[in-house]
Amino acid sequence: MNNKEIDLNLIKVLILLEKHRNLKHVALELGKTESAVSKYLSKLREQLDDYLFIRSNHGLIPTYKLKLILPQLKSATSIIESVLSKVGENIPKPCVSIAFHHGILEKYGYELYKELKGKFPESKISLFQWSSNTLDEITAGNINLGIHFYDETRSKTFKQNKLFNDEFVICYASEQKMTRNEILDRDFCICKFYGVNDYKIENTDVMSRKNYLLTELSHVDNYTLLIEMLKNNGTNTILPLSIVPKNDCQYISLVDEEKYNVEVCSVHLVSEENNPMIHDILLVFNSFVKNIMKLPILK
Repeated sequence: MNNKEIDLNLIKVLILLEKHRNLKHVALELGKTESAVSKYLSKLREQLDDYLFIRSNHGLIPTYKLKLILPQLKSATSIIESVLSKVGENIPKPCVSIAFHHGILEKYGYELYKELKGKFPESKISLFQWSSNTLDEITAGNINLGIHFYDETRSKTFKQNKLFNDEFVICYASEQKMTRNEILDRDFCICKFYGVNDYKIENTDVMSRKNYLLTELSHVDNYTLLIEMLKNNGTNTILPLSIVPKNDCQYISLVDEEKYNVEVCSVHLVSEENNPMIHDILLVFNSFVKNIMKLPILK
């Protein structure tokens, strides 16, 4: 018997033949001709390498080999028919879950939710703030993907697709333009982004190379609170340009006469690279970056 050549569509014919022991009765049940059923039986005999039925005055009698395998064939066929009968029933709607660095989430969260709901109207949409355990949640399948800064030290278990370039800038709230020295004389409050590369910004390595000294360095982990502090406390901060509230704040380059560029990327498991949902989520986000955030997408 060559298992690769077995036509599973004929197994039902075999089961009916064992039930009715008569070609004509099987043909009537299937809505086929008796000749067609006879051809099916010939094909089954060839595929299973057994005569399967012996003709007698009492109808078709199954062979010893058929008696051995028929119970398993019936069981397998029953399972397949049960599964197929439920296709489309009670299938859970896919959940769309994404983790963002909290600046994007707090500034654009609602607009992002609307765009994703438009693409996945039947799905539960969950938007999370990137945290210290986000990569574990992606690995466990609880989060589809994350949007964060590119990190060359990140495990190769994760695929990082670069999405757009960003630039860290010194941001301050003032109706009047200020000189760089005036800005640097003020206190700084830094917003944590919970990612390895962020600590290159959080500590003063970049600025110390230019002999800058931050008067006071405090920290928060909430974007909304940070903006309120900028507007009401005369405080500066360091932010990605993409999330600077340009109606309320002004900014200058982080390093004098230089840009401090970073790349924002998607983060998902390498094993999920061909998952259609990942592809669709990225299409939505790329469109959002281009049309709402007004930034060029990296190719």
